[in-house]
Amino acid sequence: MKVFALTILIVVQLAAASNSVAGTFRAGAAAANITPPLGIEINGGTAQVIATHVHDELHARALVLDDGSTRLAFVLVDACLIDRAVFDAAKALIFQHTGISSNHVSMSTTHTHSAGSVTGVHLTEPDPTYRAWLPRRLADAVRLAVNQLAPARVAWGSGSVPQHVFCRRVTVKPDATYTNLLGVTGHRVKMNWSSPEPAVDGDFSSPVDPEVFVLSVQHADGPPLSLLANYSLHYAGGVGSGHLSADYFGVFCERMKELLGAEKQEPTFVALMSNGTSGDINNNDFRKARLPQKPYEQIRIVAEDVAREMHSVVKTLTYRDDLKLSAFSTELEIAVRKPSPAEVERARDTCRRISLPRIATDAGRCGRDAGPVARGICRGEEAGACRGLANHRTGLPARFLSREPSPTASGRLPCISAARCRHRDGSAGQRPRPRSDVTRHAAAAQPPGDA
Repeated sequence: MKVFALTILIVVQLAAASNSVAGTFRAGAAAANITPPLGIEINGGTAQVIATHVHDELHARALVLDDGSTRLAFVLVDACLIDRAVFDAAKALIFQHTGISSNHVSMSTTHTHSAGSVTGVHLTEPDPTYRAWLPRRLADAVRLAVNQLAPARVAWGSGSVPQHVFCRRVTVKPDATYTNLLGVTGHRVKMNWSSPEPAVDGDFSSPVDPEVFVLSVQHADGPPLSLLANYSLHYAGGVGSGHLSADYFGVFCERMKELLGAEKQEPTFVALMSNGTSGDINNNDFRKARLPQKPYEQIRIVAEDVAREMHSVVKTLTYRDDLKLSAFSTELEIAVRKPSPAEVERARDTCRRISLPRIATDAGRCGRDAGPVARGICRGEEAGACRGLANHRTGLPARFLSREPSPTASGRLPCISAARCRHRDGSAGQRPRPRSDVTRHAAAAQPPGDA
């Protein structure tokens, strides 16, 4: 979502640019392989999954734009979640080696649910070795893109692919009584995970964004150089068990290379797909049951449809090189939805009663040596306690998990940040996180659309 805002805002500035530029407009793109070793835990689910196979390699894909006086870098990472500490470490390396300041670098994840664990989520711990290794590879992607800088021209536009985006929150029919998977009755909105339920399901609770935005980059003499797209789909899913995969994001990038006839091009054409306003958007139309599919079948369907729409849009674009780049950034404080005291107590009770290996190991310990779930339970903190609800053997979904807090100033990534503050309502609680992936980069215009 925030990458979408960044891309649009830079394009707005490009459209308003004057003809006076400090030098030749240039661009460069590259991809760095970030596939972790087998045996790593995979982020994204509510049960532990260990990587046993690499279906397709994971990458950090970078695009650098340079107008002769200002450079901007975009980095898209095949990962589910990455916290600020990792991105900040990568940005420091980027500045050290290229001189591109951190507020001129947009870094985000694709949110594939089949990548190695960088940041803890649900019952998945961050892999410390992979986590320590990753920032350099993210920086390498930008350094490689800078190495490829060449005279270029750009264009931008958008299309629409509505058939793959559905609000995953569904209203409950007025005359229906709905009990969710936690045994709570009375909610008027439900997730579509258990749908279709004709007796309960009403309508989609919110609109979705079907737009596919594209920033297309060509070499000055015409061949395609790079393409940065944005689509508001959580992910497609349906990968093989234990498989590492970039999901439809990676297939889209390869398919664009084929459609543009750039498979054998040197330097290599690099496409990037960023995730848009997809927080409550998934690929499931709750009104009908999905037919059985083979692994990766839905991924290929989504990627093909989005790539073909982008290819159609690209063919209509008019390119230009008389551009001036600019950007600014600010940190946003994001409110945290917190569970009630009753929900926290339920989480504690669930963790005591159910055999959860990681929790059972840590349950008797508090303090520095305890695991994140145990720390949360021992200290009465929501993020750790609620994480105990997410386990496939309980049949309980990760319905109201708190997001992973920001790391402490020391760079460690505990489950609960030691730093605390007072909320605006005066209650004590976890500090809202300023994060790299919600850093807003903008030109001299207000963000269009949803923020």
